Amino acid sequence: MPSAEGIRNFKRIPVKLEAEIISDGIRCSGFIENVSVSGLNFTTFTSECVTSFIPGKEFKLSFKHSGETLALNCEIKRVEINSQPPHDLNYTLALGVTDPPPEYWKLLKSL
Repeated sequence: MPSAEGIRNFKRIPVKLEAEIISDGIRCSGFIENVSVSGLNFTTFTSECVTSFIPGKEFKLSFKHSGETLALNCEIKRVEINSQPPHDLNYTLALGVTDPPPEYWKLLKSL
């Protein structure tokens, strides 16, 4: 079976950006690990955040880049649970970006 990297259509650009998901009154802090034309990966260490996040769920993800706050409409494509010491478990959400704003394209070009 091919790896996820092998079946992706777009190059992933590694980043480390603090970000926050806001959905149904829940705030979930974490990091954007990588970005691409089609979406991004968001990682958190808070299990309470991901119990209500299932594939297909839509929400806002916000983060700062170059002093500018970006808010993206996203949809969960996949949820992964990973075991990585010293933090025990972390949770990675593969997110599709819905109707990316011009600022998202600017971010991709700057990386």
